[in-house]
Amino acid sequence: MRMTDSWPAGAPAPQKVYFLVENTDHAVEAAQASSGEVPSPGRDLPYGRLAVLQDPKRSRLRRDRAVAGSAH
Repeated sequence: MRMTDSWPAGAPAPQKVYFLVENTDHAVEAAQASSGEVPSPGRDLPYGRLAVLQDPKRSRLRRDRAVAGSAH
């Protein structure tokens, strides 16, 4: 998706970035300790545990812990 001049002011970027981490809940705690926001706390999905974090400029980062044996 291209962000043109018609993109709403203050809207977050449409790109999604995922980071594979050892422990999603620890990553959430570290983000909160560093002034990060957590729009979606850790939740279990079929392929692992996912949380959505957000920096002060509203950029979102996905933290993911893969389930052993998944194709992730």
